[in-house]
Amino acid sequence: MREYFPLIAVGAVIGVLSVISILAYASIKDKKTTIGFDRNMPDSEITARLLKYAKPYAGQFVL
Repeated sequence: MREYFPLIAVGAVIGVLSVISILAYASIKDKKTTIGFDRNMPDSEITARLLKYAKPYAGQFVL
């Protein structure tokens, strides 16, 4: 039984992390629509929003 303990311990950790992930997903799944989560945003809009944040650091980028 001692030789199986590391496998049991790793399996328990993986199981606990899986349960936590599933519970987190289930708790936020229905809230996405109420907070206005938009999954169909065009790439151009995402890029424009990101460029607004990156503009002050434009001189630090190496292109």
